Amino acid sequence: MNKLARAIAEKRFLLGTVMTSPSTALAEALSNTSIDWLCFDMEHSTLDIATVQSMVQAMNPKCMSFIRIEEPAAVFVKRALDTGCDGIVVPQVKSAEIAAAMVVAGKFPPLGSRSIGLGRALGYGSRLVEKLGTANDDSAIIVQIEHRDAVAQAAEIASCPGVDAVFVGPYDLSGSLGKPGNIGDEQVQAAIDQALAAARQKGKPAGIFVGSEDAARKEIARGFTFIAVGADVLRLTSSVQATVSAIRGGS
Repeated sequence: MNKLARAIAEKRFLLGTVMTSPSTALAEALSNTSIDWLCFDMEHSTLDIATVQSMVQAMNPKCMSFIRIEEPAAVFVKRALDTGCDGIVVPQVKSAEIAAAMVVAGKFPPLGSRSIGLGRALGYGSRLVEKLGTANDDSAIIVQIEHRDAVAQAAEIASCPGVDAVFVGPYDLSGSLGKPGNIGDEQVQAAIDQALAAARQKGKPAGIFVGSEDAARKEIARGFTFIAVGADVLRLTSSVQATVSAIRGGS
């Protein structure tokens, strides 16, 4: 059982946030709060792999680190895992075949074809044999269900051996259903329910992105156990705007 699965079993649900800013100080500061995980978003930001590794290194190890890779490609899987993060989030997984390929890319032989390098994940070579013995169990593979085609194969994706959790991307899902940004739409919500039900049926944790604390509470009650609440820049600007509005509104 990897760190993600153990944490969910112990805490019932995990709270995290998305990071897009290239700041080791911010990664360190956030990891020292009681938040459970940070996800470094390489799909929708200017973060590069060297910066992300520095941010992972700066974190308090009690907080889990995940990297959302650029796209479902083996080269991005291997580079992300070589940073020594706790796992990866793979976007746009539209089929069980893609999910299986990502597991193969993320596991060392004999379970997969991940290349053996002398990066941080393997102690820069000094702890190679020791690290190779635990690496496949230590790194979580999380796949995103964020397209109507993925929802149609949600059960097959969730049951794929080596997939540790599924993560619903509601905004891209809404776009694939012809209703971009309208995540409250009945059809979008039905698709989310379908993805969640498939994950639960297969015994896999399910995560989702939300924009507020109230939305997080609703999704936890719904059955999601891996919740991303907002993103760093949005959270900062919203907090500042709330402070300004509160002071000016009260004067």
